[in-house]
Amino acid sequence: MAKKEENQLTSRQRLAERYKGANPELNVDDDEALGGAILGDLDAYDQQKAKMDRFNEAMQGNDLAPEMLAGMMSGKNEDGSDFDLAAYLFDKHLDFFVDYMEDNKTAMDKLKARQAERKAAKEEEKKAATDAEAIKAAMQAKVDAEDAELDAAVAEAGYKADQVKDLIDWIYDKDKGLIQRAQNFELKKDDFLRLFQLKDYDVRMADAEQKGYKRGKNEKIDMLKRQQKKREDMPSDLGGGAATPVLNEDKRDPYLDKLDKMKNF
Repeated sequence: MAKKEENQLTSRQRLAERYKGANPELNVDDDEALGGAILGDLDAYDQQKAKMDRFNEAMQGNDLAPEMLAGMMSGKNEDGSDFDLAAYLFDKHLDFFVDYMEDNKTAMDKLKARQAERKAAKEEEKKAATDAEAIKAAMQAKVDAEDAELDAAVAEAGYKADQVKDLIDWIYDKDKGLIQRAQNFELKKDDFLRLFQLKDYDVRMADAEQKGYKRGKNEKIDMLKRQQKKREDMPSDLGGGAATPVLNEDKRDPYLDKLDKMKNF
């Protein structure tokens, strides 16, 4: 029942109840007093956070305790076992304490050298991460460009996307693809035959175009010959007064013979 009543409270009422429990002398009904208490807590939080940030930076920049902060905050070591500060210091940095007790300057020089190495390692890691992102972006750009080329080829060939899936798998499958098997020298006869077909495609297309050109050229020549033959077989213009061409005897028309006689009369 109490939980139900709490859920029915407004946000301000729940906030007032929390502050009233922590500070009984606070007049939670006074908005100014309640607001001042909230602002005071926020300011205290900001100050505490700034201190923690400085502490974290100091801990991360100090080679004596690169992992100590995480262990102290989580209570666990990297392997999941319970964190113990004394054990950590003896396991990780006993050599520093021994050097420090024997020769303060030498120990500090070693510490500075170790810190410089750690800083250089961090910068190298950062550079490697940046380079990896650049490589990833460049690779993605190449993949996108190739996908666009594939889409254009599929559209030009009139295929559907699922019709070329077997070709894509044959080339790119991470376990059985052509590229993967070629790297492992595992190509089979069928792979080479398919590659031969791809290699000879341009040669076959050029040969087909040449044959098609010759066939078309020969057909055009034959057509011109037939047209010329038809013109040679046609009679001359009857009304133009031109000489009638001499035709083969078996092809002369009796009507044309009569016309010739009339013209010679």
